[in-house]
Amino acid sequence: MQNIIFSKRNGILNKFTLEEYAALCGHLELVRMELGEVLYEAGEEAPFVHFPIDGMVFLLHTMKNGPSVEIALIGCDGALGIARNNQATLNCAIVAQAGNAYRIRKNYFMEDIERNDRLFDLFVKHTQVLLTQIAQITLCHSSHTIEQQVCRWLLMDSHRIQNQKILVSNPLIAYLLSESVEAVTNTLNNLRNGGLISYQSGQLTILNQKALEKKSCECHVVIKNEIERLLRTPFSPQKIASLDVHHSHS
Repeated sequence: MQNIIFSKRNGILNKFTLEEYAALCGHLELVRMELGEVLYEAGEEAPFVHFPIDGMVFLLHTMKNGPSVEIALIGCDGALGIARNNQATLNCAIVAQAGNAYRIRKNYFMEDIERNDRLFDLFVKHTQVLLTQIAQITLCHSSHTIEQQVCRWLLMDSHRIQNQKILVSNPLIAYLLSESVEAVTNTLNNLRNGGLISYQSGQLTILNQKALEKKSCECHVVIKNEIERLLRTPFSPQKIASLDVHHSHS
């Protein structure tokens, strides 16, 4: 008799059938991702595939003669480290919100995925969603105001950790958006004075999501719609179960 923990807390693992999950569960491990932890560096092969549950990871691209800039955010909606074996990554992955994740060694996982047409197609779509996010965020950095970018970032962040409360600092947001700390601080103060957020001691709470969406650019909606279109996953915390399902089989 083998006990299987069938995770419903990650949108990608949620797409696995029980049989597909059972084939992997002996190789999955639950790990803690700590704030600032580097999961992999640019130019290196990611050793693990991570499926965040309640934490969040940002992908960074470092310019040759310039600052690093955020190109994607991945939380319980996705996975990190998906690539063919012996293939280096073009960006680095750093934990932006501490939390838990399931992980599996990439070499084993990719071999299994490439033998399963349904799951291979799922991860092709996941890659397309990620590319859409990278392209849209790159456009956002060059075309939208600091207020629009901050609102977009806060919305994406809260959806990926499925929590209206975000542990964050002004310098971190400034670093990710490649903006000055002063500009980010002024923007957050304006949002707080307008009653859209509260912000104290490093904890930011979204108070009025609809108003925040109106102040944001269209990038958040474009990315959200692409997730729903390709992965058929409603972008709502209520749509992903908060508990795992325990299953036993002989």
